[in-house]
Amino acid sequence: MGKLVRNPWVWVTALAVIVGGWWWLSREETYEVPGSLCDMVVDPQITEALLPPGEKLEVAESSTGGSGISAACRVDVDGKSALHVEIYHFETSFQDLRDWHEVVSGSFGFAAVEEDRIEGDNILLASNGSLMRAECPNGTDTVLDINVRGYAISPGQESAEGRQHMKDFTAAVMASAKEQYGC
Repeated sequence: MGKLVRNPWVWVTALAVIVGGWWWLSREETYEVPGSLCDMVVDPQITEALLPPGEKLEVAESSTGGSGISAACRVDVDGKSALHVEIYHFETSFQDLRDWHEVVSGSFGFAAVEEDRIEGDNILLASNGSLMRAECPNGTDTVLDINVRGYAISPGQESAEGRQHMKDFTAAVMASAKEQYGC
């Protein structure tokens, strides 16, 4: 046993096994974020800022039904809802964005804490959700509304950084939707 302990290769091998085992056990597997959601092109880095860490990401297209929703999808991370996107494309709304959000209280999945504008379009947002409207100035008298719900952030985690991530994501979805719907 004395010769085995004095052999430097035993120590090198033992150290390699310990370091390799530590690395294997401590590694955090991550998923690949897609470059589009609901057929809208979105930079994966922008989407990733709204998602929790995890191992498996799944995107499911949701049924749009007859509620005016043109496209909808849900992102699950490790089997839990992380992000939901709805795109509405319809004739000019009879309500302004704030009124619509308040009348349909709770159905948009977030309590708006900030009003803003992105390239002339109105947006209501919080760290865990947004509602944005764009008029389509193409002679069709239609609007695009984008509703995003982020389930990885609870209302108690409201922050300026979280709102900025939500704003960036919603703006990216809106830009792609405008192109797709001809707005």
